[in-house]
Amino acid sequence: MNTKKSNMNFGLRGWIVILYCILTYFIVTASKDALLNMAASSLAEEFGWNYTTMVSLNTVFGWVTVIFILFGGQAMRKFSPKWMAVIYGVIYTIALLALPKTTQFWMYVVILFLVTMINITWAQQLNNTITANWFPQKRGIVMGLTTIGLPLGSGLGPKMYALLMNQAHLSFSAVYGIFAAISAVAVIVAVLFIKDYPEQCGCYPDNDRSSSTEKVQAMMAETQKKVDESIWNAKLMLTTRETWLVILTCGFLQLFSNGSMSQMIPRLMASGYNPDQATNMMLVAAITACFGSAFIGWLDQMIGPKKATIVTHLLAVISCVLNIIPSTITVLIAIGFTGVTLGGSANFMVSLISKMWGRYSFSRAYPIIHAMAQIIGCCGVLVFAQVSNLAGYNWVYIVIATLSTIGIIATAFINMNAIEEKELRISGVRREG
Repeated sequence: MNTKKSNMNFGLRGWIVILYCILTYFIVTASKDALLNMAASSLAEEFGWNYTTMVSLNTVFGWVTVIFILFGGQAMRKFSPKWMAVIYGVIYTIALLALPKTTQFWMYVVILFLVTMINITWAQQLNNTITANWFPQKRGIVMGLTTIGLPLGSGLGPKMYALLMNQAHLSFSAVYGIFAAISAVAVIVAVLFIKDYPEQCGCYPDNDRSSSTEKVQAMMAETQKKVDESIWNAKLMLTTRETWLVILTCGFLQLFSNGSMSQMIPRLMASGYNPDQATNMMLVAAITACFGSAFIGWLDQMIGPKKATIVTHLLAVISCVLNIIPSTITVLIAIGFTGVTLGGSANFMVSLISKMWGRYSFSRAYPIIHAMAQIIGCCGVLVFAQVSNLAGYNWVYIVIATLSTIGIIATAFINMNAIEEKELRISGVRREG
């Protein structure tokens, strides 16, 4: 193993980027999962709205968000990903403050759309692009760290909501005011400390300080030049086999994680567990996922993103099989596997694209693959809600296990060198980064 690629020496500014991304992942996931797992059912009961429709809208809005992902991909090449993240963060904070004021269904629809869209574009698209710019070689281990915020939010969000509402007896407005305050902190950190590239603040990619300040400045100019010269336009991306294989494998992992965590509490309660037991079990999944995220990031760095992706899909299949067996022990083990899968599911899109397309073409490849994978991934809530409603949760896990198996096959067919080879054939120039 290359120790330069796997050590934890990220530098002060590098750690600030990592902690900012963890915080962003945490707040967008915590506030959204608290809404889908807990608050939505309360709103449905209070106003007589259909709960299945309320949570299924998340899938519809996930599809609509594809437009914003593609727009964001174009905008990132003209404007700053950092400042786009700041704008999205401000809108997200306002949406969280507005949620408790919801009294009409159309108001809920608008807020859920904003929560869904910004959840995807802020934490995943914009911040992941910044991460890839800062850590082109350490991407696996860094994504393993930044995505800790995702399972942490999934587990703590509903638990925080339940404790603050039921134990601390805070109002709905106060609880989401706390979520909004955390979101505001992430925005402030972005404004004060985050840059699109490490070279913009005198730092080094991967904190590799072997270069002089003058060389770093020259590297920044060269980076911008090579980003502009990348051959990877939309047509070339969509006519490349590896693009679609990466879309399938990442999309199915997202589908598993989105569906399993957003519907875990309703599923456990339908199996006979009380609300406290269900939220505690979800917290177990979240804690496991935090370790799982770091472990999968380490595994990615050790054996490469392709093999690590296959391992993660296998864990998803095992989790589904264990969930079908009617036993508390198997459910607890399944929750552990779910946590590890969730922890790793957000890592691989950045890792695979960084490895295959390189630093200079990442900003062109990522929005297209992210948008297409999102179409698949956002079906997770819909699949869990609709299939469970029609046929029960056992059939949900059969469907998910089948899709994860397809993900394994798709990953096995990925040629990790195909993109660089295609670049060489088209441009006649071998890639430098």
